[in-house]
Amino acid sequence: MSHAERSYESRLYMAENGYYTNPAPFGYSKSNYSLKINRREAKVVRMMFDWKTENHFSPSLIAFELNRLGVKTKKYNKWTGFSVDYVLHNPVYIGKIRYDGMLFPAKHTPIISEEQFYKINKHVKVD
Repeated sequence: MSHAERSYESRLYMAENGYYTNPAPFGYSKSNYSLKINRREAKVVRMMFDWKTENHFSPSLIAFELNRLGVKTKKYNKWTGFSVDYVLHNPVYIGKIRYDGMLFPAKHTPIISEEQFYKINKHVKVD
């Protein structure tokens, strides 16, 4: 088995077992392969989803509002429409891990409900 194949198999195993192998996304901190909610950031994530689902704000408008409020990304950058869109379409916020086009139940606590996520992401499959 090649290094690439072993790496793929290892990451697939981790995802299948609910472990998150990437850097912590906005809204979470990471300890080993486990995500923990970052309360301050999670509040912003919920605000983004509320602005999108309740006020129908575009990702660019959400980015504008976050920047106006002085909220920075995980890497202390300004928000862009692209970075907001990434948050709004990331199933990690409903307690799922996406790997190689598949979704797996994760061990971490979701920040938003599946109902709110799927109002925005009607095309994402649950299984």
